Amino acid sequence: MQINIGIVDDQRLFLKGMVSLLEKYKGFNVLWEAQSGAEAMTRLREYAAETDIILLDLNMPDTDGIEVIKQIKLIFPKIKVIILSIHDEERFTIRLIELGANSYLVKSASPEEVEKAIKITSEKGFYFNDRITKVLYNNIGEVRKRTALATDFTKREQEILQCICEDLTTKDIARKLFISERTVEGHRNSLILKTKVKNTAGLVIYAVKNNHVNLNFYLSKC
Repeated sequence: MQINIGIVDDQRLFLKGMVSLLEKYKGFNVLWEAQSGAEAMTRLREYAAETDIILLDLNMPDTDGIEVIKQIKLIFPKIKVIILSIHDEERFTIRLIELGANSYLVKSASPEEVEKAIKITSEKGFYFNDRITKVLYNNIGEVRKRTALATDFTKREQEILQCICEDLTTKDIARKLFISERTVEGHRNSLILKTKVKNTAGLVIYAVKNNHVNLNFYLSKC
């Protein structure tokens, strides 16, 4: 399956280097490039239907990446966004995932991890590496201070939320619970509506906030 990618970065040398890197991987197609938030939105209006994933830098000459991701998630909510930034501060990671980012990588990430993040985000809807897991663990008290009121889930929704937090794909969840993939997606959408999060990554954050998942599951993989 081909993954169509848009890249947004104001540094032309980095941008072209990333394009060259990604096009070496089988199944990756760099569909468009942009060097500013405004240009990114123009490209998206042209290629929204074909775009699967956006690699987005936080530093834009006309606006910051936070405003860009807000616009993307408002106008094109189904498009997945991976933040790729020089900023390594923990506060950026959690905040951007809550805003709808599907993953957050620092620019010092290896080419192999970028490839992995794109593939897993495409397949599962989010990619949490060791760094993101540890950020959540280190800030779990602060994250839970911002928690919403507990949401009532059906037994099946609780099961599917747990499976999502265990990194299972839609196909894996369907096989485990003996239901169709379409049913899994229906329950996932119901969970997103009930919790008022942006995407699957947001569901995991919600689960952490509300004690629906034990972070030791993730830390054991670090």
